[in-house]
Amino acid sequence: MCMVPWEHSIEVVTAELERVLRKGARAVFLPYTMDPPIWHPHWDPMWQLISDASAVASMHLRFGVTRPPGPALPPDFKASWLSTAGTVAGYFCAIPPLTELIYTGLFERFPDLKFVHAEVDWGWVPFWAEIMDQVVRQHGYWADWPMQRKPSEYLGRNVFVTGLDDVEGFRQACLGNPIVARAAMFSIDYPHEITLFGKTQKILDELSEGLDANVKHAILAGTAMRLYNLPDSPDA
Repeated sequence: MCMVPWEHSIEVVTAELERVLRKGARAVFLPYTMDPPIWHPHWDPMWQLISDASAVASMHLRFGVTRPPGPALPPDFKASWLSTAGTVAGYFCAIPPLTELIYTGLFERFPDLKFVHAEVDWGWVPFWAEIMDQVVRQHGYWADWPMQRKPSEYLGRNVFVTGLDDVEGFRQACLGNPIVARAAMFSIDYPHEITLFGKTQKILDELSEGLDANVKHAILAGTAMRLYNLPDSPDA
């Protein structure tokens, strides 16, 4: 996975993108905020190159956001309280950019493009999918979207998310939610402080109890293998 110089001209971006794709890059890392915004057609040459190479566009939490300085804290307040509140909010940060990409027709212009938002878990995905579809039902008479599908149908087709020990997300998978089954990918976040490394198998045994074998394989390996064109065996 490679970064591209998104603060430069689109010509510089595409030249670097062509270079790393020729060298075998399978994914391109992008920031949470870009100028113009990530949904803007300005970036279409970038999306075209990524799509044509069967590579994956990827975003991680709120990387790239310039955050304003925090407020002055009252006596006896700790900065860690607000910091960890922000950690909770981070798990929902994928909703604005992914909704904007879907609603502005990116995946109509590039139907083969795959976009991954990493480390946001997926327990919220079923509710988000239903709200997106509901807004289309309620506002379709005037909004004139470029989408040719229901918003939820892009999940697991063009849009994917990764997560760790997502208790609610695995519960949704065990309940048979089809969107979770096709859009979620498991990770261990090594070597960060919340990594599951060292106890991954134990945690997975607990989270995936009762999970359909095909769905389990998709979430733990199969979907990632398909997206990133990974071989089925180490000898392939």
